[in-house]
Amino acid sequence: RHPEWLHAYIGAGQVIDMRESERRGWAWALARACDTGNETAISELQSIAPYAEGGTPVPTSSLYLQRKWVNAFGGAAYNRPDASFEGAAIALSPDYTDQDVKQVWKAQDVSVERLMPAIMETSMSSLAELEVPTFLLLGRHDINVSAGVAAEWFARLDAPHKQLVWFEHSAHEMLVEEPGKAFLTLINEVRPHAGSAAPSAAEAEP
Repeated sequence: RHPEWLHAYIGAGQVIDMRESERRGWAWALARACDTGNETAISELQSIAPYAEGGTPVPTSSLYLQRKWVNAFGGAAYNRPDASFEGAAIALSPDYTDQDVKQVWKAQDVSVERLMPAIMETSMSSLAELEVPTFLLLGRHDINVSAGVAAEWFARLDAPHKQLVWFEHSAHEMLVEEPGKAFLTLINEVRPHAGSAAPSAAEAEP
C-alpha cells in the first residue's frame, strides 16, 4: 500500500499460497516415504488424506504430522532429519537465559495455534505487481514452505527491480543453513537499493 516507505521488500522462505504449499509438501513426503519403503510414514501421511484440499480447515494435528515427515525427509533443513541445530544455536546465544530458551518453544506452539489458521487461508497468487524492488531468498530444497510455489509466483510478478536468490544447499532454514550467503546477499544485492539516506520521520510515519 505504501511502497514509498520501503527501499526494498525481502521475502525469505516466502509464503504465497499456503494450501497449495501444504498439498505439495504432503505429496512430496508421501513420495519419499514410498521410495524409501517407510511404512510408518506412508500410513501416517495417508491417515490425513485428503490433506489441505477444499475449504475445510486443516487441523493443527494434521499440520504437525505433515511437518513431521517433511522435516524427517529433509524438506525443512537440507540433508538433515530435523532443524534441531537451530535450537542449539538459540541455546548458545548470550542474549538468552536458559528460561528464555524454554519459552521460545512454548511461544512457538502458541503462535502456531493462534496464527496458522489465518495463514492457511492466505494466498497472494493473484498479486501481480509490487511498486518496490523485490527480492526473494529461497532454499532450493524448501518443501516446508514450497520454494516452487514462490518461484512460480515471482516469475509472474511485475516490479521495478526483482531478483530471486537461490540457496543451493538449503531448505526452509536458509538463514541459518547458509548465513554467510544471506549476509552477503543483503550487503551486495539489497543494500545498494537503499541509497544514501533513510526516509525521514515524516515520510515513514503511518
